[in-house]
Amino acid sequence: MAKEKTSQRRLLRAARSSSAAISSQVSAEGLRTTGLELFNSLELPGARQAIAGYLPLGDEPDVIPLLTALELSSRTIYLPVCEPDFQLSWVSWQPGVPLRRSSFAPVWEPVGEPRGIEVMNSVGLILLPALAVDSGGTRMGQGGGYYDRFLGSLQNLDSSTERRTPGLDRPVTAAVVYPQEFISEASLPKEEHDQAVDYVLTPEFFSRLEC
Repeated sequence: MAKEKTSQRRLLRAARSSSAAISSQVSAEGLRTTGLELFNSLELPGARQAIAGYLPLGDEPDVIPLLTALELSSRTIYLPVCEPDFQLSWVSWQPGVPLRRSSFAPVWEPVGEPRGIEVMNSVGLILLPALAVDSGGTRMGQGGGYYDRFLGSLQNLDSSTERRTPGLDRPVTAAVVYPQEFISEASLPKEEHDQAVDYVLTPEFFSRLEC
């Protein structure tokens, strides 16, 4: 399974890097529009109006215009900081916040006071970077394992059953990809520790997944 996922990631990265639409202003603006539509469609409780996002790296879909729009509408934005043992903490973000290179992963992180998993009690939506996602909710990440560990730890926030109502227990999760990286069949390789996501979000559409 590990070899299959490594091979799949190689193919997905190659396909992404050859796409003419990558990192374009059109894609970023499209994500702003579809992301706001997704957020508004969830009708989240008042106590869950914060959003957890990420800083795009390289050719990842650019969610900064979306996060900026949400922050300007008085939503709190949290971005991840990599910690030892593949753990994540969270720092509040606003446009212009200083950034620094992570000590543990090849990513940029906001400078600020790191907070633990308790911030997720105020978060209604988590945006996740991905190389691909399928209709069954299986997300193909970069292979670091940070997000799957983190999402697994969210089980401790509530007593979720196998099928939960988005927005009422744990935060709703959405994998952010380009349209061609959404696979309409549940065909991505999946291991026991992989955590399913609730939605796919692209610059052209969003959709609930059958996880």
